[in-house]
Amino acid sequence: MKNRTVFAVITAILILLSIFIENYHVNDFAPEYDKNDTTDAYANILESLRELDKGDESRYTADGITPDGYPEYYAGAYKSGRRIVVQLADGYNGGSLIGIIRAEMAKAEMREFAGTDALIFKEGTRNIRELVCTKEKIYNYAVSDLEKDREEPYQIYATMLDIMNGVIEIGIYPLDDSAEEWFRNTIDDVDHITFREVPPGAIQPT
Repeated sequence: MKNRTVFAVITAILILLSIFIENYHVNDFAPEYDKNDTTDAYANILESLRELDKGDESRYTADGITPDGYPEYYAGAYKSGRRIVVQLADGYNGGSLIGIIRAEMAKAEMREFAGTDALIFKEGTRNIRELVCTKEKIYNYAVSDLEKDREEPYQIYATMLDIMNGVIEIGIYPLDDSAEEWFRNTIDDVDHITFREVPPGAIQPT
């Protein structure tokens, strides 16, 4: 019984400490950078990830980073006005003692990458690695399609990484009732894709 009480006290202290740290960094009220500082902080994050990336250089990259080069906690970062927003993936958003500790460690690393404490952290959904892996599959299929001069009923003309919503948007033509079924049966059957129709002759996916 005594051990349970001690554990409960320690847990409460850690939770309060986490809340204090979060409030100390005042994420939702982070000071605005000037425009150049915002650009530098975002560039610093990407450059830090590139330096840590030990992936196969022959693989597809987004921002020069292979799918395996992104940390498990990283659900993407983007500029919002003059602030930098960093999204943390599921499992790194608190909710448990382990989740709180993992989240604080992830936030500390991202601040180090960015070279500033003034980041806004928000809950994301999936690891950006999953999204880039999907883009890699689409890209590889499109490249092999060109090399083999295949005739397909649908053409993929664009892919967009939507970090804020945690999805990949597929630009396809024509977009009819069977297009999604064809894509899922032929390329990848994942739940983080959406579709929109694009006109023929648009650029190939990159």
